[in-house]
Amino acid sequence: MKIITQSVFDKWPLENESVQAIICSPPYYQKRVYDISNCVIGGNKECEHVLNETNFCTKCNGWLGQYGNEPSFQQFISSTLLWCKEVYRVLRDDGLFFLNMGTTYSNKDAEPTYLLRNDLTEEEVNYVLTELAKNKEK
Repeated sequence: MKIITQSVFDKWPLENESVQAIICSPPYYQKRVYDISNCVIGGNKECEHVLNETNFCTKCNGWLGQYGNEPSFQQFISSTLLWCKEVYRVLRDDGLFFLNMGTTYSNKDAEPTYLLRNDLTEEEVNYVLTELAKNKEK
């Protein structure tokens, strides 16, 4: 197993199609502010950012803040899709990607949502969801 600590928005130091499974639970939308530095999400990394009053760069449209605290849910989804490109780059053809996007961390009855690779058969998806349901009951 390899543990990598870096921003999910930077290129991952992994070879293409080299990972069997990725299981993650990113920050829920507008639920927490972490004791970490803000970073520019999206836009152009080479830009000398000029931020407006909402922390968007007027040159490249990057946003300065923390992932999960974007000003809109649509921007949160856009941020998520940025790092998901790396998931699909490094995931093997037979790999699995589990993305837990819960609606809240304080509601124990909330149902998680899982995003699976779109090339799985219906039988494979049903198997994974059945196994997840079994684990939830434990």
